[in-house]
Amino acid sequence: MPDASVGAVTPRARPRPGAGNRGCLGSGTADVPAFFHTLADIGYQTPITCESLSSAVAAPGLPHGLTVWHHPWSDNTDLAAHARSYTADQFEAARARLQAPTRPGPRPVRAPPPVYSPTPPKAPAMTPQQLLERAQCLAGAGGRRLLGIAGPPGAGKTTLAEYLVGALGADRAVLVPMDGFHLADTELRRLGLTGRKGAPETFDPYGYTALLRRLRAPRPGETVYAPGFDRELEQPVAGTIPVPPEIPLVITEGNYLLLDEAPWLPVRELLDESWWVDLDTEERVRRLIDRHERFGKPRDEAERFVLTSDEANARLVAPGRAAADFVIKGG
Repeated sequence: MPDASVGAVTPRARPRPGAGNRGCLGSGTADVPAFFHTLADIGYQTPITCESLSSAVAAPGLPHGLTVWHHPWSDNTDLAAHARSYTADQFEAARARLQAPTRPGPRPVRAPPPVYSPTPPKAPAMTPQQLLERAQCLAGAGGRRLLGIAGPPGAGKTTLAEYLVGALGADRAVLVPMDGFHLADTELRRLGLTGRKGAPETFDPYGYTALLRRLRAPRPGETVYAPGFDRELEQPVAGTIPVPPEIPLVITEGNYLLLDEAPWLPVRELLDESWWVDLDTEERVRRLIDRHERFGKPRDEAERFVLTSDEANARLVAPGRAAADFVIKGG
């Protein structure tokens, strides 16, 4: 709704017809026809800014002095064209209602306004090309964006993140894994947590959150060095991932990005978008056992670790699926 009373005819009204419906222009709880009726009734002529819930860029060249804001994930002419026709249709309908003679009887039933959703609904599967296009939109949205990829152990988070970074190129994206904030084995032994390695308590969530905050606000000329994780050593390694300020997209992945427990709760708020990678449990467990065996564990030890520690972690993070912006079927 407007920043001030419409009757005051402020220089710019800010209707939010899609509030609470993430990018769905013309939907939501606001009475959009009534809003345009009021504008038509007072002869409103100054610009309107239709704004998404996220930061975006203006689309020029629209009639009636309109400035329509793109949603950053769909920075193309489709939203502008829809907003132009939608707004013009709403004004035309409002003016027609004002000019029509008053008739007794019930109000006619109106069809619902058209809905444009630049953020598609959650889907069980997206093709690699669709995922890449979405990541490209994030990288091209302006400024620094953070994409989080979450899911249970062994679902394919790292594989997906590496694919996206490789396809986008080193000048547009960088991977900063949550695994860089594993506690070192020496500290796990001191804490008596060696057998729970990979559980939430075996990470440094405060350090991870602090890094994400720093990555969200890059400073000119200041390269941030993030820790990586060496799977041969099974140890975090400090300062191995440079993140220059001009890189537009940081992709981070890990089990606990959407964990609804302190001290992990701030993580999701620092992400511009979160994806959840799903994989059939039997296949995921098989991959995990093979991975542990490949990196040095005997087969029986690998199976025991996966079925106890890794699967306990998988059950813990499972509710995070509902909090993700997209659910992706791993393969």
